[in-house]
Amino acid sequence: MTSPQALAQIEAVRAAIDAVDPAGLPGVIGQLEALRAHAWARMTAIAATPTFKLITIEEAVEIARVPKRRIRSWARSAPWAVRLGRRVRVEETVFRRWLLSSVPGERERTRTRKKARAAHPVGLVSCSPDTSAALGAVDTVAP
Repeated sequence: MTSPQALAQIEAVRAAIDAVDPAGLPGVIGQLEALRAHAWARMTAIAATPTFKLITIEEAVEIARVPKRRIRSWARSAPWAVRLGRRVRVEETVFRRWLLSSVPGERERTRTRKKARAAHPVGLVSCSPDTSAALGAVDTVAP
């Protein structure tokens, strides 16, 4: 909400614009655009001020609703993990964003795929749908 004092100042600017010769209006508009950019920069700088709050593993467990062991496993390579000696703390804002951007179970599926590839040295065999239909198979995994 705009204060009465700010509204009075805006009206004063409007009156000043009305007093400017039409030939000088492009210069006034340029100045107004510079002020507008300054106001946007101030507004976004306030909104983008990060909060840095470290929480414990137990608090992260409550947020993510996963076992403590999984949080510790994720923390080995996560951007939100902060190590303080032997202790691990979690940067809450980054952790919450990370959780929202992560696909549930993706880490487990990736780990399972890696195990499957390790178990089958030849790897997964893929072929075109035409070849697959000719062979009578939909998906083939090499032994």
